[in-house]
Amino acid sequence: MIRYYLFDIYSFITMKKTIFSLLLAVLFCAFINGKSPLRGVWEYRGGLINGKQDSVSTSYKLQRTYDDLHYQAKVIEKGQKTFIYEKGDYKLQPIPVLKPKPIVINHQNY
Repeated sequence: MIRYYLFDIYSFITMKKTIFSLLLAVLFCAFINGKSPLRGVWEYRGGLINGKQDSVSTSYKLQRTYDDLHYQAKVIEKGQKTFIYEKGDYKLQPIPVLKPKPIVINHQNY
């Protein structure tokens, strides 16, 4: 009987932790806002272009400023006026989830 009693206490504590974790996750999800994850100022720092490493320029900066629906792309050079070379609207699309195709098994009556 003692063995069953200890197992029940362990199950109860585990269940309490699980319920607490789920409630905590729901609480954090309640505070997520619908704002764009791109929001803010992004600056080009180099990368791969056609498989070759491209370093960042020291004579100018390339920046993009995003809000919830719009963006502006700017070139900033020392001693020059900031030049907006591109601006527009954007909308983030959800990534489609691949659904597995059902397996069809042909049944034959014998």
